[in-house]
Amino acid sequence: MTTGSSHFSFATSYTVKPNDTLSTIAEHFWGHAEEWPAIYNYRPNKETIGDDPNLIRSGQSLFIPGRYVAQPNDTVSTITVQYFGNTADRGWPFWLDATYQTNLGDNLDAHVNPGQILYITAPGRYVVQPNDTLIFIAKIAYGNEALWNSIYYDNQSVIGTNPNLIKPGQILYIEQDGGESGHGP
Repeated sequence: MTTGSSHFSFATSYTVKPNDTLSTIAEHFWGHAEEWPAIYNYRPNKETIGDDPNLIRSGQSLFIPGRYVAQPNDTVSTITVQYFGNTADRGWPFWLDATYQTNLGDNLDAHVNPGQILYITAPGRYVVQPNDTLIFIAKIAYGNEALWNSIYYDNQSVIGTNPNLIKPGQILYIEQDGGESGHGP
């Protein structure tokens, strides 16, 4: 269930269904059951699920990280532009795994190995799912439901005049800092 090209998918939410496992969810979204730890190890999901990744429950809401398979000649900059639109105003390294950041430093032109899988757990672009609300999206993106209005402010042209009427399939831009940089109301 990728959105966009075949080598990347945007982050989204998912409501666990009966008989789901993290493996079946990873298979559904990315085509690779063995990548389930990327879903479990995302902090908000781990808090929702608890200590045992085998005990997910129907009705739980999980955040599915974006997934990117590096292509030949990819750099940190080109990947960032695909996900976030602009390296200059999006704080480009915030989405990178901490270990990967350490290896790259501030090098926007650093090449990424083709075939390497990167999981995008940071805010950026988000695909709205059935039953999502801006409050829910703020909780998974920022850990703070009260920041829903920042998401609405940044996406009024997509959402329209009623923040309660977001629609599945809409792609929302999620500000890195939850609007704390002065972009929100």
